Amino acid sequence: MVFASPDVILAHRHCTNHREEIARSEMCGCFFCRETFVPGEILEWVDGIDTPGGVGTTALCPRCGIDAVLGSAAGYPLTAAFLAAMYEHWFVASQPLGNGLERWMTMERIGTVEAVQVGSPQRYVLAGEAGRSWESSFVRVPSGESRWLFMTHLAGNEQADKQNHGKPSQAVLLYAAAHYPRWREELGRPELGPGGFAENLTVAGLDEGTACIGDLYAIGAARIRVTGPRYPCTKIERRWDEPGLTARVAATGRTGWYCATEAEGAIAPGAAVALVERPYPRWTVALVNDFGHGRNGDAALARELAGCPLLSEFWRGLVVRGA
Repeated sequence: MVFASPDVILAHRHCTNHREEIARSEMCGCFFCRETFVPGEILEWVDGIDTPGGVGTTALCPRCGIDAVLGSAAGYPLTAAFLAAMYEHWFVASQPLGNGLERWMTMERIGTVEAVQVGSPQRYVLAGEAGRSWESSFVRVPSGESRWLFMTHLAGNEQADKQNHGKPSQAVLLYAAAHYPRWREELGRPELGPGGFAENLTVAGLDEGTACIGDLYAIGAARIRVTGPRYPCTKIERRWDEPGLTARVAATGRTGWYCATEAEGAIAPGAAVALVERPYPRWTVALVNDFGHGRNGDAALARELAGCPLLSEFWRGLVVRGA
């Protein structure tokens, strides 16, 4: 279907100063990333924040962070074809873009946030050990809500063990969605799914073999940078009452990986994960795991990897010792 240019031009008038119109809408669409979502997913607003009350009037897309949101109350179809026509007119035919959008358009979509999880410290009774208990925020279940990513943590997430967790390099934990079918089969646990390994973000399209140290990802307006693998601890096997599971996680390399926050923003289930930059394509999370768990003995390569300035301090030392 071909849309007349007047529709595309007139619709653009509804993408700014439209908070009341968005509130009347049942659905919204972004003509930059061409995703659709409900108004309640919008957490970031600009324009008018300096007015009395400080309430923004222009929505930023919860998927890509761009101010290209239309509400259904505007009266235009939020179909893939119409959003594509808007994109073509306003972001392709209208080059140069300015405002940093040139860099956004060169990003490569490499994944999707399948689920978002947070947890808070709770006390649990140890299975088979009457009277003994342990405190952890390891148990996390998926939430359909968007969560604000701060510089140090995801909103609603609190660490019980602040000595080993909660550092700036551990602001958010990612885990590959592709690992769960294998774990369910291997452990005979059909209930094992997103959040089962205490990750904040379950991601499709990425795993330890493709994520690299220093990778900068864009998720909406948020920017996160890979700092290193998660080192498995005993809470994994306590959580699932599976003796030896911690060692199996280390042996398989299905550990998950941590990221630091470089720019705050809302993260919602279904959001695209885009690669902004990859400064160290040689240094995968899997390779760091191999050195840290004694599966690679190349001392020269270990020293080179340990010199990576974006690898967390903990792993720099462990990489060299492991080789």
